[in-house]
Amino acid sequence: MTRPFLILFAVAALSSAAHAASLQLAKDGKSSYAILISPAANEVECLAAEELQRYLLQITGARLAIVTETPRTRVIAVGDCDASKRVVVPSRYVGDDAFRICAIGQNLVLKGANPRGTLYAVYGFLERQGCWWFAPATPMLKDHHEYVPRKTTLTVPSLDLLDRPAMKYRKQDAGGSPNAQTWPLILEWMGKNRCNTVPLHFDVYQAHRDVIMREARRHGMCIEVGKHEIMPRLLPAERYFKDHPDWFGMRHGQRVVRDRQEGNRLVVFETASPDAVAEFERNLIAWLREHPEVDVFQIWPPDGCLWSESPESLALGSPIERFALLVQHVTGAMKEAGLKTRIAFLAYDWATGVAPPKHMGFDHSNIVEFCPIEQNYLYTLADPRSPKNANYDRDLKAWLAVFPGEVVHYSYYCKGSWRSLPVVVPQQIVQEVRSWQKAGEIGTNIYCVAQDWLAREVHHLIFAKASWSPNFDAGRWYEDYLKTRFGAAAPATKRYFALTTKLSLGALIRESRTDDLAPLRPLLAQARQAMSEAMRRAVTPEARWIVGKLAWQPDYLTASLKLREAETAGKPRQATQPLRAAVDALTAVHSGDGTYR
Repeated sequence: MTRPFLILFAVAALSSAAHAASLQLAKDGKSSYAILISPAANEVECLAAEELQRYLLQITGARLAIVTETPRTRVIAVGDCDASKRVVVPSRYVGDDAFRICAIGQNLVLKGANPRGTLYAVYGFLERQGCWWFAPATPMLKDHHEYVPRKTTLTVPSLDLLDRPAMKYRKQDAGGSPNAQTWPLILEWMGKNRCNTVPLHFDVYQAHRDVIMREARRHGMCIEVGKHEIMPRLLPAERYFKDHPDWFGMRHGQRVVRDRQEGNRLVVFETASPDAVAEFERNLIAWLREHPEVDVFQIWPPDGCLWSESPESLALGSPIERFALLVQHVTGAMKEAGLKTRIAFLAYDWATGVAPPKHMGFDHSNIVEFCPIEQNYLYTLADPRSPKNANYDRDLKAWLAVFPGEVVHYSYYCKGSWRSLPVVVPQQIVQEVRSWQKAGEIGTNIYCVAQDWLAREVHHLIFAKASWSPNFDAGRWYEDYLKTRFGAAAPATKRYFALTTKLSLGALIRESRTDDLAPLRPLLAQARQAMSEAMRRAVTPEARWIVGKLAWQPDYLTASLKLREAETAGKPRQATQPLRAAVDALTAVHSGDGTYR
């Protein structure tokens, strides 16, 4: 893919009339502009116009009319319409979300290479006016989810801006917690932050198909369905095991669904059985024909699964070899059935391993999600100071060298097992995404669960921004975020996040922690002091709200460190139980309040 970029053109390149120094879109709460869209504008372009109208009203107090015929007044042209026909937005591939913001005389054009790009052009323009979309407007975050500046006079410079995404696929994984009321809010936030694909659990999509399909269509998003429950859903044991036990995996000489000797873990079905694979394919093809709106289907093994030990399975090789053969066979069956849905799969320690298989008969339409779940987040993936990371980096580059399809990075910078501990590393995330893009990955994915949003808000925002374009000043962005979100409490909050990040990664998070805890203990008092200062300096209602939400974290860190110290000292579980209970009591109070899940 051509390296994405951001270009500021000379406005004169569009028209000899395009020399106005600036455009005054509103003055003293009134505007002489209208919002122009095509009479044939689709649902996404109509949403773009409505969003522009809504936010300009909030910013200036002026309500601009949305029209479909060129008026005598000045216009903001949204999408492909009469006033924007001369504006070309170059596209590098099908689905390119590039957009252009430019002035033609006293008119302003917001136009994408496709309708979704037009929606991003509107949000990009509003961001340049100072808007922030911090979080989805779920009940726990509503009224604190965005910042919209107020200025009754709005003047914008005359410019010509072409903005192109770095990553072709930009995903945020909301998990299984949203409901019919909150899914629209989650997808709205994703759209505002230019995420173009919504990945979904099979069961979640089954339960909320209508609302998700409607909102994805409104925002022009791709729908990706599947995840870890796919195999037991498409080849359910309750339906098949009695008559076809040979379709299920063998463990310890017995056909089983779960291995009770190994923690009752799920066992992958017998992928060496042609009949089992054929039935799996028939059920998948039938489901996809009933759900033609699904763009990508994820075939993932069960999380933490075991693989069959039957002689015929072992003859096929390691789990990643067997999984590769399954994905390739399913892809072929879908093509024979005339389906255009793409198949995605994952390279994942807890199911298959991450090294690429020898069997590379994948189709160019296949997508692999590279999942370094055991990464040490003290360092980037490419940092050789972590041997574990170095191994992942080697395997990633091996995939990129031989895989004929596309490689997407599934990141764990919002990892559930971090237990909502405060970790804030925005500059590192941008460095990571820049490295992934340079290596050849063309997509990103990350958890964005609402229950502990405020503990991960910085990561959600900067991951989305870096996935669009990692070539920006992450330090300046972070300063702007802190100032906008925390006001006068920003310096103390920044210091607090730096201290808690060192403590969480160094002492508490399994993949990176050390057993030498003594040097880290003083960070607790410093973090508590920084939080106290932030609380004193939080003078606006918004700052008081968010600092108040995070104010319990020092107690959580203290209780967690006490438990960790006892475990490191080798104390028996009975002796550590009161300490564990203290942690549980704290987290139970805050579970689902926006700071813990």
